[in-house]
Amino acid sequence: DKATLFGQVKRALRPGGTFGVYDVMRIAAGDLTFPVPWARTAESSFVAAADDYRRLLRDAGFEVQKERERHAFAIEFFKKMQARVAESGLPPLGPHIAMGADFPHMVRNLVANLEHGLLAPIEMICRAT
Repeated sequence: DKATLFGQVKRALRPGGTFGVYDVMRIAAGDLTFPVPWARTAESSFVAAADDYRRLLRDAGFEVQKERERHAFAIEFFKKMQARVAESGLPPLGPHIAMGADFPHMVRNLVANLEHGLLAPIEMICRAT
């Protein structure tokens, strides 16, 4: 419930306070491949477009001051991570512990969704009005 989250953050901040969002957002229409790290199925995925975030943030009383798409960075990051895992295996600690044995499959699907231009991590730096 992004609207409630943003409203509660706004309630806790002073006017002029800063709030940063970094989330995977939809950048194009199309069917996503599942599972991904945040959802095992389409029914449990609530990924939204950057326009939706901007609207919800504005409605909650934020002004988006800076925005940066991290599409290329994410692809490079996950490719390097996959190469390390292929060479050395999974590290003793990491998100794979919480996400289970299919974590490598989730990452492969995330990379595929990124490479198909459907998703991108996006940073939004906002000011409470």
